[in-house]
Amino acid sequence: PNQGPLLRELDRLDTPEVKGARVEGAPGWSERHFSTGHGNDGRLYYRRAGGHLDVLVSLKQTQTRDVRWLAGA
Repeated sequence: PNQGPLLRELDRLDTPEVKGARVEGAPGWSERHFSTGHGNDGRLYYRRAGGHLDVLVSLKQTQTRDVRWLAGA
């Protein structure tokens, strides 16, 4: 319901020094967590490649499916 934490995390990605955790099973992708108003269950997956930034915004509940998708992306 509150998009503020997500928007702040997206803004932080604009600075290369921001680090995330590696995504196990999806080489080259990192993740950061953010609050959705119901806990720390938001997921922001990202990778920097070729001068651009790929981003997937998701939730903890769909993490298994998301990692499979990221691995094929």
